[in-house]
Amino acid sequence: MHEEIDPIPDEMILILYRQILVPWETLLKSHTGKWDADPLRTLAARYELLIESIEQEHVASRVEQIRGNGPQDYLVFVRGKSLGFDLFRHVRNAVAHTGISLLKRTRKPTLLNFQSPAYRGPGFAFIGQLRTERLSPLVEALAASSPASSISGPTRQSTRTLRDKTAQRW
Repeated sequence: MHEEIDPIPDEMILILYRQILVPWETLLKSHTGKWDADPLRTLAARYELLIESIEQEHVASRVEQIRGNGPQDYLVFVRGKSLGFDLFRHVRNAVAHTGISLLKRTRKPTLLNFQSPAYRGPGFAFIGQLRTERLSPLVEALAASSPASSISGPTRQSTRTLRDKTAQRW
């Protein structure tokens, strides 16, 4: 089935900008503290979300395996420092470089696709697919995994707003 791309709603763009780009650029990209993987593991278990960090040369082939018979929601990315740091960085890169698209579907759920190119050579650094209603829990888990607690308050409020709006619209 061929699916078309829809524009990403302004509310979702604002959340991605405020809760992914701004914290990353102003606070997190050079933070050397410990990142906690537990919030991401809890998110993965609760929503049957596959979060997997692997070597760059295996990203595309792993995603093909998942698309064939894996979970509907997955985030596969190049391994680096730690699960939280790496996933936050890859989501940030997808947001900053227009690597996020919203699939137009005739039936629910509506899906966000994430994709960012490899840092060196051909291939991808990050490929993912996520139901729109799971974006706010992902943002919350990324904030909770961060060593910088100063973003957790605003993130919770903004993601609650996003969760409410996504429940109404999609």
